[in-house]
Amino acid sequence: MRNEVNVNANILTWAIARAGYELQTFTDKFPKVQLWIEGEKKPTVKQLEEFSKKVHLPFGYLFLPEPPKEHLPIPFLEVTVIRQKSQHQRLRYYLVNSAKTRLAKRLFKG
Repeated sequence: MRNEVNVNANILTWAIARAGYELQTFTDKFPKVQLWIEGEKKPTVKQLEEFSKKVHLPFGYLFLPEPPKEHLPIPFLEVTVIRQKSQHQRLRYYLVNSAKTRLAKRLFKG
C-alpha cells in the first residue's frame, strides 16, 4: 500500500529554487517531480523524504501552505548579482543556524 501525500506545487518549486537549481534542469534529472508539480501524480512519504534531502530542506516544510519568509539574523552588506546574493544568503543562513544549534548544545549539555 502506497501512502501518497498532497503537496503544494508552489512549495516544491520554491524548494528547488531555494536549493539553487533551475526548475527545468532539476525536473529533467528527476522527472517524477514534474508530475508532482503538474498534479498528475502524488508523491509518497518516502519520495518526499528523498526530495527534501536533495533540496536541503527540512521535511516538514513540504507541508506548509506557502513558502516561509526566511530572515537572515545578521546583516548582509554585500553588493553582488541577485542570484549570487541569494546563494550567499542561504549559505550564511545555514551557517548561522548551525552555529546557534552547536552553541545551544554546548551551553545546555550538562
